[in-house]
Amino acid sequence: MESRFSKGLVSAIEKYGELAIEIISDLILSEKVSPEVASEALRWIGKIEHNATYENRLYLLEQSLKCSSARVRDGAILGLSFLNDFSAIDSIKKAIQSENIKLLRKNMKQVLEQLEGEL
Repeated sequence: MESRFSKGLVSAIEKYGELAIEIISDLILSEKVSPEVASEALRWIGKIEHNATYENRLYLLEQSLKCSSARVRDGAILGLSFLNDFSAIDSIKKAIQSENIKLLRKNMKQVLEQLEGEL
Protein backbone atom coordinates (compact mmCIF):
# COMPACT_ATOMS: atom_id res chain seq x y z
CA MET A 1 0.00 0.00 0.00
CA GLU A 2 1.43 3.32 -1.05
CA SER A 3 1.80 6.15 1.43
CA ARG A 4 2.81 9.77 0.97
CA PHE A 5 6.24 8.75 2.21
CA SER A 6 6.63 5.91 -0.28
CA LYS A 7 5.41 8.08 -3.17
CA GLY A 8 7.91 10.79 -2.20
CA LEU A 9 10.71 8.25 -1.87
CA VAL A 10 10.06 6.73 -5.29
CA SER A 11 9.74 10.19 -6.83
CA ALA A 12 13.07 11.31 -5.31
CA ILE A 13 14.84 8.22 -6.63
CA GLU A 14 13.35 8.65 -10.08
CA LYS A 15 14.30 12.34 -10.15
CA TYR A 16 17.72 12.32 -8.46
CA GLY A 17 18.86 8.74 -9.07
CA GLU A 18 22.15 7.73 -7.47
CA LEU A 19 22.36 10.94 -5.40
CA ALA A 20 19.06 10.06 -3.73
CA ILE A 21 20.26 6.51 -3.02
CA GLU A 22 23.54 7.83 -1.57
CA ILE A 23 21.68 10.13 0.81
CA ILE A 24 19.17 7.45 1.77
CA SER A 25 22.02 4.96 2.29
CA ASP A 26 23.83 7.36 4.61
CA LEU A 27 20.69 7.96 6.65
CA ILE A 28 19.83 4.28 6.99
CA LEU A 29 23.29 2.75 7.44
CA SER A 30 24.37 5.36 9.99
CA GLU A 31 21.03 4.82 11.73
CA LYS A 32 20.08 8.51 11.58
CA VAL A 33 16.41 7.72 10.89
CA SER A 34 13.95 5.71 12.91
CA PRO A 35 13.85 1.97 12.27
CA GLU A 36 10.23 2.28 11.10
CA VAL A 37 11.12 4.85 8.43
CA ALA A 38 14.20 2.90 7.34
CA SER A 39 12.23 -0.33 7.11
CA GLU A 40 9.51 1.19 4.94
CA ALA A 41 12.14 2.83 2.72
CA LEU A 42 13.99 -0.46 2.25
CA ARG A 43 10.84 -2.30 1.24
CA TRP A 44 10.11 0.31 -1.44
CA ILE A 45 13.74 0.42 -2.55
CA GLY A 46 13.38 -3.25 -3.42
CA LYS A 47 10.03 -2.75 -5.17
CA ILE A 48 10.75 0.14 -7.49
CA GLU A 49 11.82 -0.28 -11.09
CA HIS A 50 14.77 2.05 -11.67
CA ASN A 51 17.64 0.50 -13.61
CA ALA A 52 20.05 3.41 -13.14
CA THR A 53 20.15 2.86 -9.36
CA TYR A 54 19.81 -0.92 -9.33
CA GLU A 55 23.33 -1.79 -8.13
CA ASN A 56 23.29 0.90 -5.43
CA ARG A 57 19.87 -0.22 -4.23
CA LEU A 58 21.02 -3.84 -4.09
CA TYR A 59 24.12 -2.81 -2.12
CA LEU A 60 22.03 -0.77 0.34
CA LEU A 61 19.65 -3.67 0.93
CA GLU A 62 22.52 -6.10 1.49
CA GLN A 63 24.31 -3.74 3.88
CA SER A 64 21.10 -3.06 5.78
CA LEU A 65 21.00 -6.73 6.78
CA LYS A 66 23.82 -5.78 9.18
CA CYS A 67 21.96 -2.94 10.94
CA SER A 68 21.41 -3.18 14.68
CA SER A 69 17.62 -2.84 14.38
CA ALA A 70 15.65 -6.00 13.67
CA ARG A 71 12.98 -3.85 12.02
CA VAL A 72 15.57 -2.47 9.57
CA ARG A 73 16.89 -5.96 8.85
CA ASP A 74 13.31 -7.09 8.22
CA GLY A 75 12.77 -4.24 5.76
CA ALA A 76 16.03 -5.15 4.03
CA ILE A 77 15.12 -8.81 3.60
CA LEU A 78 11.68 -7.84 2.26
CA GLY A 79 13.31 -5.43 -0.16
CA LEU A 80 15.65 -8.18 -1.31
CA SER A 81 12.71 -10.53 -1.80
CA PHE A 82 11.07 -7.94 -4.09
CA LEU A 83 14.32 -7.37 -5.97
CA ASN A 84 14.57 -11.15 -6.46
CA ASP A 85 18.27 -11.07 -7.40
CA PHE A 86 20.19 -14.28 -6.78
CA SER A 87 23.43 -12.30 -6.42
CA ALA A 88 22.23 -11.42 -2.90
CA ILE A 89 22.43 -15.07 -1.79
CA ASP A 90 25.85 -14.77 -0.09
CA SER A 91 24.79 -11.68 1.87
CA ILE A 92 21.61 -13.40 3.00
CA LYS A 93 23.50 -16.53 4.07
CA LYS A 94 25.82 -14.38 6.22
CA ALA A 95 22.85 -12.55 7.70
CA ILE A 96 21.15 -15.84 8.59
CA GLN A 97 24.26 -17.00 10.45
CA SER A 98 24.35 -13.89 12.62
CA GLU A 99 20.60 -13.36 13.09
CA ASN A 100 19.46 -13.91 16.70
CA ILE A 101 15.74 -13.42 16.19
CA LYS A 102 14.15 -16.72 15.25
CA LEU A 103 11.25 -15.35 13.19
CA LEU A 104 13.50 -12.98 11.25
CA ARG A 105 15.98 -15.79 10.60
CA LYS A 106 13.08 -17.89 9.29
CA ASN A 107 12.03 -15.05 6.96
CA MET A 108 15.60 -14.75 5.70
CA LYS A 109 15.69 -18.48 5.01
CA GLN A 110 12.46 -18.21 3.02
CA VAL A 111 13.94 -15.46 0.84
CA LEU A 112 17.10 -17.53 0.42
CA GLU A 113 14.99 -20.50 -0.78
CA GLN A 114 13.12 -18.19 -3.15
CA LEU A 115 16.37 -16.93 -4.68
CA GLU A 116 18.01 -20.35 -4.86
CA GLY A 117 14.93 -21.55 -6.70
CA GLU A 118 15.62 -18.93 -9.37
CA LEU A 119 19.03 -20.44 -10.20
